[in-house]
Amino acid sequence: MLLFVRIRHSWTIFILFCCLGLSADEEAVLRQVKSHLLISDFDSAKNEVEYGAAQYPTSRKIKELEIEVLARIGDEKQMMARWNAYSGQYPDAFEKIDLLESMSWGVVDKGFWAASPITRAIALAAANLSGSAKGVKLLEKGIQDSNTAVRALALELSMKNRDSILQDRVIDVLENDRAWNARMAALKAAGGMRIARAEDYLRHVIVSNMTTDEERALAVQSLVMILDASSREDVAGLARSRRVGLRLLACEIVAVFKQHEDLDLIIPLLSDHSSQIRKAALQVVGILREKSGKEVRRHVLPMLNDPDREVAIIASWVLILHEDPEGLRAMRFFLQDESRPMRCFAAGVLRSAGKYGKPLIERAFAETADPYVKLNLAIGLIGQRISCAAACDEIYRELTSNQDRWMWREEGIFRSLAPSQVRHREDIPQFPEVVNQLVRLELLQLLAFMEHPGTQNAMKRFLQERTFGITGVVIALMLSEGEEESLDMIRGLLDDPDQKIRAQAALILAIWGREEEVIKELETIYASGSRHVKEKVLEGMGNIGSHLSLPFLTERLSEPHQHLRMIAAAAIIQCVNH
Repeated sequence: MLLFVRIRHSWTIFILFCCLGLSADEEAVLRQVKSHLLISDFDSAKNEVEYGAAQYPTSRKIKELEIEVLARIGDEKQMMARWNAYSGQYPDAFEKIDLLESMSWGVVDKGFWAASPITRAIALAAANLSGSAKGVKLLEKGIQDSNTAVRALALELSMKNRDSILQDRVIDVLENDRAWNARMAALKAAGGMRIARAEDYLRHVIVSNMTTDEERALAVQSLVMILDASSREDVAGLARSRRVGLRLLACEIVAVFKQHEDLDLIIPLLSDHSSQIRKAALQVVGILREKSGKEVRRHVLPMLNDPDREVAIIASWVLILHEDPEGLRAMRFFLQDESRPMRCFAAGVLRSAGKYGKPLIERAFAETADPYVKLNLAIGLIGQRISCAAACDEIYRELTSNQDRWMWREEGIFRSLAPSQVRHREDIPQFPEVVNQLVRLELLQLLAFMEHPGTQNAMKRFLQERTFGITGVVIALMLSEGEEESLDMIRGLLDDPDQKIRAQAALILAIWGREEEVIKELETIYASGSRHVKEKVLEGMGNIGSHLSLPFLTERLSEPHQHLRMIAAAAIIQCVNH
């Protein structure tokens, strides 16, 4: 009876193999190859799959597995040769998204072990896009890379993950890595990933006399992100600390968690010997504005004469919020300061006063001759929906005539537009120009939202004059989805007679709007574009994430330049996981 059961079971398996179009020996080959891949024995996997391909030349599964093996060992040329034969034989080849993803990972993996740090960085970006366990493993290796810029990038990319392995690596960098940019990225990642185990280390950074202002500020921000809130006793202890960093942390906690009941603990810090703490304390007082401001005004009024001009400007803002006329009087004086940076800062701070600063914003906008002060006040007018036409005209005029590079200068909650002082960064090519484009795009978006008649012309001039191809990172930082006014404006440029404008518009719609309608335009741009343009086109296609792009992107895996192959691979990973 037992023998009969075994015979029947074997016969069932044989029938199953027949139904699948596989023989028992063919299935054995597939199992052997997969076993070798599982233990990373790639030489044996290759030998076994070559034997299977020779024995069973019509087997589709073996053809697919051969392509996967070639991808795993990094033989891109042979992988593409087999793929081209496979896709020519099977019309539904591009529906095999697992196979396409395996091919792409083969290209990415090979790039990660390249000698060039830039190539490894592209591999990390691709890994991050996948959102998979494989991507996490590659990011983990990136955090341990020999190049500091690559380590910093891997840490920044890891921030959206809460994987325990990546958290361990962040802690390792904090405790052992001495490279400046890697440490700064790790301090930021600790907060972004909310790593509770980093709390003690962050506190140490905050109180250390060896810590720079930049490190301390990042440590404070990250620690506040990790904490849920703090008791009154904790805040009191921090506010009374002899350490600047801990007093700064007290201000940050009370402001972020809106702990009105602890405002009285911050008031004494208005007289702190550190201008950094005085500025932070003033911002807390302004954010948690109390209805009864007599006590506040008593402390803040003398600060209008603070030796640090930025402290005095923020003090005038606090008084404006408490409807004290001395605040407006002082701010008007600061808007005429002999120093342009101070004038710009004052304009940005006044803008933050909202409706309380409205009379002065209108008056100063009409009186000032400084284009940067006027720009900041124009943004404030639009925010209050007053004199919008004049404000938009001013923004349009500066966008189309001012050739300076611009930046946003940030001080706590305040943000002011100013001439650029941005320095180059090793990890972001042409960083000062990237920042300049960010600022200008934000103002263009504001004009589009306000339906200013010159918006499209301003956008055309921007696209004609600026560096071709805005990176996906830049667009993601600045532009949000669903801004229909801006999208409509850019769609209108797809029919422009200027090829460069059409190309730029298509790229922005791809990266920002993720619109499938521009795929054909992108393919046309790619055919005649420089390598830099080709990179942006592939990046845009990946951002759209359409399966319609898979044939075009897969063909790009045969490109002679490795970076193009890797960006195409990253785009495929995005498309198949969309």
